Amino acid sequence: MLLTVPLGVRLAGAGLSRRPPGSSSPAASIGDFGTTASSNWSGYAAVGATFDNVVGNWTEPTVSCSRGAQYASTWVGMDGYVPGDKGQVEQAGTDSDCVKVRTKVKGHKATITFEPLYFAWWEMYPSKVVVLPASSCPVAAGDAMTADVSDSSGAFTLTVSDATQGWQCASEPQSSSAPAVSAEWVVEAPFSLTTGQVLKLADFGTVGFSGAQANGTPIASLFNDAVTMRTGKVVKASTSPLGSDGESFTVTWQHA
Repeated sequence: MLLTVPLGVRLAGAGLSRRPPGSSSPAASIGDFGTTASSNWSGYAAVGATFDNVVGNWTEPTVSCSRGAQYASTWVGMDGYVPGDKGQVEQAGTDSDCVKVRTKVKGHKATITFEPLYFAWWEMYPSKVVVLPASSCPVAAGDAMTADVSDSSGAFTLTVSDATQGWQCASEPQSSSAPAVSAEWVVEAPFSLTTGQVLKLADFGTVGFSGAQANGTPIASLFNDAVTMRTGKVVKASTSPLGSDGESFTVTWQHA
């Protein structure tokens, strides 16, 4: 099943963005030894080329919601990593969030719980995130997900697929001046457009990426950095070395 959704249609997810605060500052700086730190990204980034395609697979993680409202985004994309990207990011992925649920039963005091919420989305930052409708693009924990971002002469197409539930949703081509000078495979703590602060990272356990390629080339064959999410000395999510195939790795939750 292929669903085409016009970019810019806002379906849900108001107030969230998957771009670090500041329209021109990168998520992380390129390190001298192939490792970097970011306040809200963990995963891999590749640079040193102009990219026309980025793809990656993962299994949608099961979040633990015992710590209140928290958020985790898993995605692949282009730009947003190095200076000169014009403050733009083109990305597609899923969220595994913990959201507040208020239950009111007549004659009883309302109860508040925090429950998992899973959904697919894409974003052409700085445009608002587009959350895909659960009626046609549903996501559940354990689903086999794929995201693909392609650039054809400045027209970007963003695609999310769910092999478990048998659907694929793709955007209409979107014209952009984005330079496509970096490629990323990331788990992120999104930030609030309302407060301008990075949100607490949901306990997603471990996300395993596979088939992570850019321009048809595994990460290991590209100039790449492993990115660790940390605030000061507190590591929020750690990134493993690349597997022997050069296109697989894991990101593991450490701290909210």
